[in-house]
Formats: sequence, C-alpha cells, structure tokens
Amino acid sequence: MVVNLFHVDSRSVEEVKDILASGIPLSQFMQVEMIHCDGRSIQLQAPWEPNKNHKGAAFGGSLAAFAILTGWALIEVHLRTHSFPGELVIARSRMRFLRPITHELNSFCAFPPDYDLESNLKRMFTRGRDSLDLSVTLGDVNQPALTFEGTYMAIKHEQPISKYKN
Repeated sequence: MVVNLFHVDSRSVEEVKDILASGIPLSQFMQVEMIHCDGRSIQLQAPWEPNKNHKGAAFGGSLAAFAILTGWALIEVHLRTHSFPGELVIARSRMRFLRPITHELNSFCAFPPDYDLESNLKRMFTRGRDSLDLSVTLGDVNQPALTFEGTYMAIKHEQPISKYKN
C-alpha cells in the first residue's frame, strides 16, 4: 500500500485556518483567509482595504507578511498532520516587488515537484530540525506582483504542538 504523505487531515487544516483568523494579531488585522489547501499547495487571500497604503496600493509590509504567512501555513498544516513536536519559523527571505496591487490580495505556494516530504520529515524527527525552501507568488500566477523565496526552519521541542486555543 502506497501512503500519500502529502495528504493533510482536515483537523490540521482547520487549526491553521483558526490560527490565521485569530491566533496571529497581524494576520487577524489583515483578514487573511485560507481558501485552498490540498497538501501539495495552498492559496490564501485577504481584502485590499485593511492592507492598503496612503497611495492606494497594497502596503509593502502587508505583502511581505502575507507571503511569509502563505509558506508558513503550507508547512504548518503538515507539521500538525504528522504531529511534529515543535515550531516553525522563517529563517531567511527574499522578495521582488514587481508591480503594485490595487485589489484583493491572493497568494499561491506549492511544494517543489521533486520535494521529498518523507526524507524531510525523517530529518525533522531524528535531528530535531530541518529547513525547507519555498516560493510564493502574490497576484496572478502568470503575471505576479510579488515573488517571495523563503527558508523555513522546523525546530523540535520536547512537548508536542498543542492545539491552538482561542
């Protein structure tokens, strides 16, 4: 029997949705919402109004946070699905702002096609940490407004990840 490691359980998806909605004050203010997560990819969206700047375009700080949250959410769903006892942090990031966004914010992130989730999970559990590089696109995937490259670090702790509480 072949096990699909990219499968994520609905409980983990709901926990991460809940964290985005009310567990992180910035994402709560930005009104970030997960609209799709199939285990291989994720899409988030946020309204333009709370994220605009004084010039009428999306604020660069909101876009940076939105991109970081997108990659974080994809990995966090997997850590919770596989009961990884630790936390996930952004270790390094690089962004290219290509054009202003003057409408609803949309983001997309997917694991690279050759990504070996099984090896990554083994390293996390045995070594206590591992990193993963992800790319995030904001705006239209075919004509992005921002591209983001981030390195996320999963760090193991003695206690398992507790269920997020409101």
